[in-house]
Formats: sequence, C-alpha cells, structure tokens
Amino acid sequence: MGHRLIQARPLLLACLLASPLGVAGCAAIRKEPEAPPPSGPQVAILSMHEEPAYDPSLVKLVGTIVNRGSEPAVRTSVRVEGRDAQGRALTRVIVPAIPETIPAGGAAAFEAQVPRSSTVHDFHAEVIVR
Repeated sequence: MGHRLIQARPLLLACLLASPLGVAGCAAIRKEPEAPPPSGPQVAILSMHEEPAYDPSLVKLVGTIVNRGSEPAVRTSVRVEGRDAQGRALTRVIVPAIPETIPAGGAAAFEAQVPRSSTVHDFHAEVIVR
C-alpha cells in the first residue's frame, strides 16, 4: 500500500525548519506501491534436451515445465517446432504435459517426438495453458 501525500507533509515541514537551505536542501522520500504477486498460472520451460529415440527417423525431446504462479495450470500442453536457420517452422507437434494439471509451485514433464530432418536447424517449444 502506497503512502498518501498527507503522510509526507510532516517530513516536509521538519525538513524546511531544520534546513537553512529551505526546500533545496531536502530530498522527498516517496515509496512506490509494491506490485501484487502474479495471479493465475505462470508457466515456463526450464530445460529441454534431446534423448535417444527408439526410432532413428525421429528426434526425441524431453523437458520440464514449472508453474511459478498462484493457481494451477490446467490442461497444459507443449508445442514443439523444428525450425530452419531463418526461424521458419518446418515441423510442429503438440504434446500434453505429464501431468496435464500443474499445481502452483509444481512441475511437470513433457516428451515430444518430431521427424528427423537435415533441414531442421533448432527446436523451439512453447507452453500452452487452456
């Protein structure tokens, strides 16, 4: 909760009386109100890396999703794209998080398999919460 102007007047009066320089010798102290904590789910992918796939024609990507919010993230999934060197999506899959509901302060895993291709430069993943 921020301070009201009325609370600052005694400080200003004391500063004016104590300072021979008047207002020029005083610095106003003003406390900004604190931002409320984020409400709702606040999800992010902590890590994503490649693991060996059973099928050599596929790339297996696994990762961890965290929910730093104050509410559960429900029906959570991950969209993974294989992108070329210019950042254009060449392939895309959407997979559910395991578990799909991530409690506040909790974590979940995901696993995606995308077709292996020599034109894919890197992978990009985004969390989807519905």
